[in-house]
Amino acid sequence: MKTLGIIGGIGPESTMEYYRTIIALFRERVGDGSFPQFIINSIDLKREIELVAAGDDKATTEYLLEEIGKLARAGADLSLRTLRISCSMKSRRPHRFR
Repeated sequence: MKTLGIIGGIGPESTMEYYRTIIALFRERVGDGSFPQFIINSIDLKREIELVAAGDDKATTEYLLEEIGKLARAGADLSLRTLRISCSMKSRRPHRFR
């Protein structure tokens, strides 16, 4: 089984929502009573907001890649970034990562 890494930071409420949803979908699809493995990295949302608000795409990308690296070193095979932040920010610009 692969281990999912999640970059969060919005707060515990949204993290719990993602956690519950991922588990429910996994259990529905797999159907054998097992649970998915994942690691949550709750990043400094204030720092990310400041970087995005400043329009510093390079620093924002570097920051998020650093946090993705932490997930990989912790054993995550793949990662995702919760995107609710995009809806709450004035810029509402999507991030592009390669």
